[in-house]
Amino acid sequence: MTAKFLLPIFLIYALSGCEPKKQSPHFIGLASDSNLFVLINESVIPQPDWSKEHNVVVQWLAEPDQLHPNNGLSSSKNELFLYLHSFLLLVDLRTNDLTPVLAESLPEVSNNGMRVKFRLRKEARWDDGSRITSDDVAFTVKAGKCKLTENPHQKSVWYNLSGFQFGEDSQSFTFLMRQPYIHNVTMWVDLPVIQKKVYDPEGLLNEFSVEQMDDSLTVQNQKIKKWAEQYNSGKYSRDINFISGAGTYRISEWKAGQSLTITRKNNFWAEGLNGIYFHALPGKIIFKIIRDANAASLDLLSQQSDVSSALSTRQLLQLKDDSLFNRNYHSRFVDTFFFTYAGLNNKPEIAGRKKLFDQTAVRKAMAYLTPADEINRLVNKGLNKRMTGPVSFLKKEFNTSLEPIPADPEKAMKLLSEAGWTDTDGNRILDKVIDKKKTEFEFSIMYMTTVTEWKDMASIMADAYRKAGMKVNLLPVDYPAWITAAQQLNYDMMLGSWGQSSLPDDFTQVWHSSSILTGGSNFSGFSNLTADALIDSIKVETNENKRMELSARFQQVIYQEQPVIFLFASVRRMVVHKRFENVELYFERPGILLNNLSLIPFAAVQP
Repeated sequence: MTAKFLLPIFLIYALSGCEPKKQSPHFIGLASDSNLFVLINESVIPQPDWSKEHNVVVQWLAEPDQLHPNNGLSSSKNELFLYLHSFLLLVDLRTNDLTPVLAESLPEVSNNGMRVKFRLRKEARWDDGSRITSDDVAFTVKAGKCKLTENPHQKSVWYNLSGFQFGEDSQSFTFLMRQPYIHNVTMWVDLPVIQKKVYDPEGLLNEFSVEQMDDSLTVQNQKIKKWAEQYNSGKYSRDINFISGAGTYRISEWKAGQSLTITRKNNFWAEGLNGIYFHALPGKIIFKIIRDANAASLDLLSQQSDVSSALSTRQLLQLKDDSLFNRNYHSRFVDTFFFTYAGLNNKPEIAGRKKLFDQTAVRKAMAYLTPADEINRLVNKGLNKRMTGPVSFLKKEFNTSLEPIPADPEKAMKLLSEAGWTDTDGNRILDKVIDKKKTEFEFSIMYMTTVTEWKDMASIMADAYRKAGMKVNLLPVDYPAWITAAQQLNYDMMLGSWGQSSLPDDFTQVWHSSSILTGGSNFSGFSNLTADALIDSIKVETNENKRMELSARFQQVIYQEQPVIFLFASVRRMVVHKRFENVELYFERPGILLNNLSLIPFAAVQP
């Protein structure tokens, strides 16, 4: 998947028959050689107050902004899609192998990587019983590629798919790619196949080819405009009667701001097939929104929820001191590919902000002023590992030569002075003449109220910056305000997190200059010609050794420029009720596959 979707672990074989062969350069391999999950297989003593009902209640911090197949960015949406939709490919997180889901097998890839041929499973069916065909796949591509579809975050991925060829029958087809690309195959773990009959009931796109979706003139055709208006509408985003997929579950209830419930489908097409994505063991999965930290803890102590990854480190450590909690729940701190950072506005002029962090020297000074180790000790209880750049330490391409930047106020003050920031009027606030106007070093740290640790982190950072002669304000906001400010570069400093995966990185969306204010996620406004050139090379380099060399150089550039302050590799705080057995917790998001949770033997399913 893309940077915001489930991005699995790949040690992929090029297939010819069933035996593993020499790895193809087009099945890009991943993270590390070790297992990237935790198995909880403890003996437990069943308790009389444990529920025997085979449903799962999950704590959620926030509901998705929408559930459109292409539009919208929220991570909770991507988690839901694992249960609501089916994909050509996903990853078996037990084996770290790419696994076919709707596809009958892994695709055949041409030697140059430009032709990717799939065949669909003959069993694959939509909810109405009709077969999933290549016509549905072609429509899925048209919908994603259409210039009028409101999915800017996906456009670069779809653009590289230049054509579509139907195969010898309705189950086979070939994707034609514009250029070699590290995700020409793995892109399909992100993109659900959708039913043409549901999302284009009038057949408005029938007469248009996949190739025509790239034509700016063609997409102004009235039929395409009519289709796009309907497709982008709210009914395919929030109306559960129109949110339809080929997954194991369907939405049965959505109480906005409170909960969302998915229910196991009867006679699901893959029933009986082996694979973690074909199971639907719980009858219902209820995602319950709990934003208040105390309420979340009390909810667990009263056994109102079964699963949570929404607790802060402090909360979970407090709960682990409670014997009743330990009687009822497994709990683990699990490594992830996520990291937290302090974003610095590299292009403040875009939104008319003060020019504070547009100089490399100042950004480096801020890194030296940030007491990251103290924050980790006080807020994360020392559980998180320091980040040095935009690549997780779990990945092969992690640049081990880069050292975490230590707190060094003396070095920071020297850099600030060299950049022209001094206290010229004796008021203990640094100042500088910018654009012929005396400017004091005053700024706000923006953070989301939904992440409980971030208030503490922001407070500690603000204290350190104030000691250096800066006037710092705290700016707590909700998610909509945070994402709007980030997208518009309308902030000074912000706390954020980024969800990587074990897939090789295409850094375009977050770090390329073309992703500033264009629907990408370059929220720092970072722009560097060398970085852009490296990014452009990395994403088309299928030779792993060469790609790793390029990635190491890119990380070095980012390290030198410090467009953001890299803080910590995140740990996921996982809690699972002990009435479920053989629980697997993954480093990849969402961290757990709820459809695989089985009850311990004593607990018969209630009628």
